[in-house]
Amino acid sequence: MGLTPGRQIITENPPEEFRDAIRAEFRNIAEDVTAEVDFEEDGYFIHKRVQETDFSDHTPVVFGTTWEGELAKNLKGFLVEVGYPSTDEVVLSRSYIGYRGALALLEKIYTTVVRASTAA
Repeated sequence: MGLTPGRQIITENPPEEFRDAIRAEFRNIAEDVTAEVDFEEDGYFIHKRVQETDFSDHTPVVFGTTWEGELAKNLKGFLVEVGYPSTDEVVLSRSYIGYRGALALLEKIYTTVVRASTAA
């Protein structure tokens, strides 16, 4: 895709015994591509960690909900709404799991970035 993964914050609460395996998967995304993972459920601390991240080399793409809209705007980045609440569109049946889900996510990412770049 040409996107370099930045800070990864998992907002779910996986059991402790699985967290090291999750971290290992993110450290081995591809050859020479890694990402560190934080586990955090509290929106305040999530936003604080993202705001403290250095994005000077890249334009950030925030994967989140409508609640992250202001955060993405302050970072001069893009928001790809992948969870609820979502005020940008009505979704009745969509998943980002599996092959078709990955294609749907790619469509959403590029639509978001192109829409924002043509509006500027």
